[in-house]
Amino acid sequence: MGIGGQALIVGVGGLGGSAALTLASAGVGRLVLLDHERVGPSDLGRSALLGTDDIGAPRAGAAAARLGTLFPKVEVVAEDRRLAPAEALGRFSGAGVVLAAVEEPALQFLAGVAALRAGVPVVHAGALRTTAQLLTVRPGGAGACLFCLFEEPPTEGELPTAQRVGVLGPVSTLAGALLGAEALRLLAGEHGAYEGRLLTLELRSGSARSVAVPRRASCRACAPLVTGTGPVAAGPTTSGEGLPSTAAIGHPERPRPTDGSAAISAQLLVPGLGEGQPRLAQARVRVIGAGPSAAPALLSLAQAGVGLLWIDDPTEGSVDPPGWLHHPAAATQRGKGAAASLSTLRASAAAAPYPTGGVPTATLVCAPTVTEALAAAEQARRAGVLHVVMERDADGGSVVVVPPGAPCYACARSASTAWRPWQPAGAALACLAAAELVMGIALPSPVGVRVDLARGVPTVRTTTRLAGCSCAAAKAVAR
Repeated sequence: MGIGGQALIVGVGGLGGSAALTLASAGVGRLVLLDHERVGPSDLGRSALLGTDDIGAPRAGAAAARLGTLFPKVEVVAEDRRLAPAEALGRFSGAGVVLAAVEEPALQFLAGVAALRAGVPVVHAGALRTTAQLLTVRPGGAGACLFCLFEEPPTEGELPTAQRVGVLGPVSTLAGALLGAEALRLLAGEHGAYEGRLLTLELRSGSARSVAVPRRASCRACAPLVTGTGPVAAGPTTSGEGLPSTAAIGHPERPRPTDGSAAISAQLLVPGLGEGQPRLAQARVRVIGAGPSAAPALLSLAQAGVGLLWIDDPTEGSVDPPGWLHHPAAATQRGKGAAASLSTLRASAAAAPYPTGGVPTATLVCAPTVTEALAAAEQARRAGVLHVVMERDADGGSVVVVPPGAPCYACARSASTAWRPWQPAGAALACLAAAELVMGIALPSPVGVRVDLARGVPTVRTTTRLAGCSCAAAKAVAR
């Protein structure tokens, strides 16, 4: 059942693409996609929505076409133009929420202040290197807006961007999935998880912080909404007066790549990832499960440049709800259908059903039950390979990372004997699991971690071994 409402997404690259998939999966009534750029090769390394055949096409139109194929009941409107101050207020006034998913600071600030003046909540998201950040601003709320934090929009080149310093592809997808889940909460009338708080999730250091950011009383953008003074208090206008300006640019022509190297160009800029990328290219990753809860992880692994995905899900005749990767009627066997859809979407992706007896270099466990997850994790532990287990729980859950020799999944798992049915907002958990696996392959660490995700807010802790667990004896033998 859909939640209704209208969401307007500014920018449908890596962040906006996974946000749109999250919203469409939940059956949002209407999606408006606003983007002035064309699909370039590097988009494929950060976007779970766009494919090889989209390169050179307007990004908004390509995104809308794919969403229409996957979710025919969702109304999707593509607007192939740059957001301009003169139209922003009128454009935002009919939306239930605005998602600022664009990298350019000028557009982030414009979207933020225009949404406030239009009386619409706005969610900002960003991804850089191995870090994701999110902030929600509600008109008249106590939390800070971007002008509270910066006072003025940063100038061009003042802030680092993914094009200059890089971003891990799955981190961009994760940030967008968290963005989409937050928008769902706001459309449902709930309090946002990031209202008045800046969330920073840093995968490389294994840290997560949610810091209170109160509104600045002298802020020229949001203070008038609270005090009832100044031009903002008069309500929405269409003049664009006082809104941050942006320079108009056209569609830059970008060459079509001959291989998958251009797709991961931004990822190669991340310190350590350049050296670790060959390990990703040579990896054989077994993914256990290919239903709607696993699809975001499969797409994230493909965009990171994993060499071969073995999809292990022989379920026959399943009727899944529309999901990120393939329509439920795409194939009778779920694993084969997912592999075919993934290979079609990404020309450089190598995906196939898991061959009996195949020896993976890493395993991602997206099993539907606790019993199956425990069995798969134990098999991977005995094989001595890195494995990551996803414990789905409605719109949240946990991710357990088990490098060789670390405390096993049985030591670190939750006490639940059954998991609640997956919800579309839980896509962020699958993206998180994939990002952790990619990090573990490219930048190996002997430390096991558990990340719990509740209402979009992660907590990270190092796993510990249970007294008497058989994995302690196995570690002693290995030494």
